Amino acid sequence: MQASSAEPESVQIPDGFYTIHSALDSAYVLDVAAASNESGANAQLWSGNGSLAQTWYVSRQDDGTYTIEALCSGLFLDVKWASRDAGANVWQYSASGTASQKWKIVARSKMGDFLKAQDAAAKDKADDAGKAQAASAEDGQSAIAGQSAGESASKELSSSSDDESYMLISECNGLALDVSGAAAANGTNIQCYTPNATAAQGFILQKSSALPGGIYAIKAFSNQSKMVEVKWGLRYPGAQTELYEWNGSPAQRWSVAVDADGFYSFESVCSGLMLTAPVDAGGAVTQTDKIDAGVTDSQKWALAGNSAGGFSLVSKATGLALDLKGGDTYNGNNVQVYGKNGTAAQGFVLKQPVTLVSDGYYTIDFWASCRYGGNGASPMRLDVAGASRESGANVQLYTGNGTRAQTFHIVPNNDGTYAIDVPFSRKALDVRYGGMTPGTNVQQWERNGSDGQKWRIEYDGTGAMHIVSALNGLALQVAGNSAV
Repeated sequence: MQASSAEPESVQIPDGFYTIHSALDSAYVLDVAAASNESGANAQLWSGNGSLAQTWYVSRQDDGTYTIEALCSGLFLDVKWASRDAGANVWQYSASGTASQKWKIVARSKMGDFLKAQDAAAKDKADDAGKAQAASAEDGQSAIAGQSAGESASKELSSSSDDESYMLISECNGLALDVSGAAAANGTNIQCYTPNATAAQGFILQKSSALPGGIYAIKAFSNQSKMVEVKWGLRYPGAQTELYEWNGSPAQRWSVAVDADGFYSFESVCSGLMLTAPVDAGGAVTQTDKIDAGVTDSQKWALAGNSAGGFSLVSKATGLALDLKGGDTYNGNNVQVYGKNGTAAQGFVLKQPVTLVSDGYYTIDFWASCRYGGNGASPMRLDVAGASRESGANVQLYTGNGTRAQTFHIVPNNDGTYAIDVPFSRKALDVRYGGMTPGTNVQQWERNGSDGQKWRIEYDGTGAMHIVSALNGLALQVAGNSAV
C-alpha cells in the first residue's frame, strides 16, 4: 500500500466533446438545469437524453488542468463563489480563467489507493487500534469516510484497476465533484466534497458528437439576441452573411450535418446553399452551392471551445475561425474569418429553435421560380384569387406583387403543426371538403381548428420547404396555375 502513497497525477484526455456519466448509474449524466444559457444556472444530475445541456467541451490548459464548457450555453463548470467549503455548490458561469473553473482529472481507482494508503499511515501512527478508532470517531475526518448515511465508505471506495471512472478535483479548493447524497436521480445537485473516491465522486467521460443533425440558429455569444444570417435572405450563390437581430426568418436558420470525421456543414434553410469560408483572413463568409465533400473543405467547420465563452467555428480548409468584424454586434455587421484567438468575437452558441418556422407574417414563394433570385424576375407566390374575403375562395399561384392577398400569418400549434391564416380576410388555408385524395383543392375558409386547417412544414434539404396537410398527408403541389 505504501507504493500508492503519492497523490495521483492528472490524466491526459483529448480535447473534445463529452457526456459525463455518473459512476453511481451511467444512465445519469452531468446536466445544466433547464438547458439554461444564464450564468448561475445549476449543475445537476439528469437521465441522459443527448441534449446540448448534457454535452461538455473538455479542454486541457497549459497548467495541466481542464476547463469544462457547456455546449448549450458556452459557459463553464464553476465552483460557486470559489467556495472552499465541503458542500460548495457547482454551477455554470461566464469565463473567468480562475481556479474555480479549473479541474484536475484523476483516475478514481488511483485516488482510492492513495486514500487507503493515507489511512493506513494514519493508523500506523496511532498507539493502538482502539486509540485509532476513537480518534477516527471523534473527528469524522478519515480520508475514506463516506458521505452517505448508513454506509461504510470503505466498501464503496474504488481501488480496482478495471474501474474506468475519473474524479474531477477543483483547483480552487482541492474538493471533488460529487453527487449530493449519492443519489442517482433526476435533479440531484452537484457539489464539491472532501475526496473519498466513492461512486458519488466517480464520472465516466464518454466522447460525443457535439451537435445532432437538425435545424439551428447561430447566436453571437456576446449578444445572444443577434444571429448569423444570410444577408437580406438572398438565395443566390455568393450572398454574404451578417449579424442581425433575431427575427425567426429562414435566413437565420441552418440545417446542420456532421461527417464521419466530425466536421460540420451548415446549409441555409432560406436558400439551400452552404456556409463557406474564404481563403484569406478578413474575407467575408458567404453561401455557395454544395460541392462534393471530396473536392472542398471550405464548407466544413470544426466546433471547438473558446476561452472567452461560446464556441469557435473553425474552417477545415484554412484553420481560420468564424469572426465578427471588429468584435461588434450591431445589426448588419459583417461575418468573416480570422486567425483563431479565443476572443468574444469568435464565440458562438448554437441553439435549436422550438419550431422550424416562427410565428410571423410571410409570403410563400414557389421554389422553382425564386431559386438563385429567380434571375431577377418576381417569384410566383401563394395568392388568394381576386383578393377575395369569401370562404371558399381559391388559393393559387400568382406573380409576386406585394399585396395583402399574398401575405400569410403562420402560427405554430401545440401539436407541432401550423395554422396558415390569411390576415386580410380572417380566414385560414383549408383542405376543401376535407378531401383525402391527391388533387384535392386548397381554399380559404373560416377558421375552425380542424385537421383540414393544420399543416406540417418540413425542410427538404435544398432550401425549400414542403407544406403537408395534417389531415391527409398530401403536400401542396402546383397544378397548372393553382396550388392544390
